Amino acid sequence: GFEIANHTDSIPTCVNFTKDSLESALSIQLAQLAQNFPGMPASVTNRNHCVLWSDYDSAPLVMVNHGIRLDTSYYYWPGVWAQARPGMFTGSGMPMRYADRNGNLIDVFQATTQLTDESGQTYPKNINTLLDNATGPLGYYGAFTANMHTDQVASTGSDQVVAAAQLRGVPVIAAQQMLTWLDGRNASSFKSLTWDGSALSFTVTTSPQARNLRAMLPA
Repeated sequence: GFEIANHTDSIPTCVNFTKDSLESALSIQLAQLAQNFPGMPASVTNRNHCVLWSDYDSAPLVMVNHGIRLDTSYYYWPGVWAQARPGMFTGSGMPMRYADRNGNLIDVFQATTQLTDESGQTYPKNINTLLDNATGPLGYYGAFTANMHTDQVASTGSDQVVAAAQLRGVPVIAAQQMLTWLDGRNASSFKSLTWDGSALSFTVTTSPQARNLRAMLPA
């Protein structure tokens, strides 16, 4: 499953945006979505249309003002550049917060899209490589984002991604679930750390959003 959320587009469509034009477009589109689907939860995740990212920080600054806190717009594309090579081209497979042009953190996470069905990638090779590298001795951990156009009945890429994850016991989750997990992790912490030379003592403050929380300690 997945949540329904706004698929932000510039106005006119697929034209470079400014902060003001994106603010106007997002306000209009969120209002239209709420009108067409009354009672639906407000959008907290986003993917920009046309793989559009016109400047450094306007998009996350506009999103956070509308309560959108996880974005998947950064994209493994075009195919002529990617050459079907699996990998993590931001240097990490984990969602990370955006920063503005002055280095200040923005409370919007970037979940890079490593898997698409329009970049000439090879399935199941690409998803198998990412998952094997994450679960095997290399330890290339990640939360891997896929954009599969499942509005058509047949979606070979989607089927291959799900099958590869099931084979390895890896959860397949929605973007909104990823955001809930990130918030639950980030709002949980170790407290009152003490060490007497042989025993480590501590307490854990747990976020209400965190379920089945696990922590790792060095041996």
